[in-house]
Formats: sequence, C-alpha cells, structure tokens
Amino acid sequence: MQKGIIALFFQNSEFSVVPRALNAWKDYVAERKRVKRIALYVLNRLRHPLAGWFQRWKYDAADSQKQMMHFTKAELMDKIIADENLIGSTESRLQRMDEAIENLAIQRENLLGHYIRGQKLAIALCKNNYLKSLFRAFLRWKRFN
Repeated sequence: MQKGIIALFFQNSEFSVVPRALNAWKDYVAERKRVKRIALYVLNRLRHPLAGWFQRWKYDAADSQKQMMHFTKAELMDKIIADENLIGSTESRLQRMDEAIENLAIQRENLLGHYIRGQKLAIALCKNNYLKSLFRAFLRWKRFN
C-alpha cells in the first residue's frame, strides 16, 4: 500500500526512478535486519553450554543411518545379533543389579536394627549410671545425717 502511494506521489514528476530505488533500499534494509536477527539467533544457540550435546544427540541417529547404508546384508545381520546379545547382557546385568540392591536393602535393615539396639543400650547405660550415682548420693547423705 505504501509503495503504491509513493509511486502515485512521484508519478507525474521527474523523480519517477526515485520511488523504485527507495523501495529497493527499504527492502534491502529489511532483509539485512532479518538476516542479522537470524545470525544472532544462531550464534546464541551455538553459545549455549549444552549446544554440543544437543548437536551430538540430534545428528547421532542420522550418522548411524549413513554408516549403515554401506553395510552388506551379512554385516547388518551380524550387527543385529550383536545388538541382541548386548540387550541380553544388559538384561542380565539389570537382574544382577536388582539382586544386589535387594541384598543391600536387607543389610541396611540389619544395620539399622543394630544401630537402634545400640542406641537403646546406650540410653539404658546412661539411665543406669544416673540411678547409680543418685543412689550413691542418697547413701552419703544418709551416712552423714
């Protein structure tokens, strides 16, 4: 709309080339600002501390697919078998870890029981020492009265 108004304004004068040049300059400035905004956005994304990890995560699957395109059928089958074996070993490792966690939970319960019993014994010992000193004090008081 603004271009049309400017073109009509300069239509009958000797400056008929000026509106087109100004419009082109305005478009160039707008494009330059847009490119600058995009460049700043990209630079800010690259400066982020996790940018490297994000790129690795994003392109890791694509790199794997590119590598697998060059495998033969036999190599792909070997890779599938190796991955299945790895999954199986991971499952067995998880089972062993679960068993270890169960054993550690049992040991924790035992240790906690021993700790509580030790605390109770310490409290009983303190109470006995207190009563013993109290009785001694009463005996001394009785002797001297």
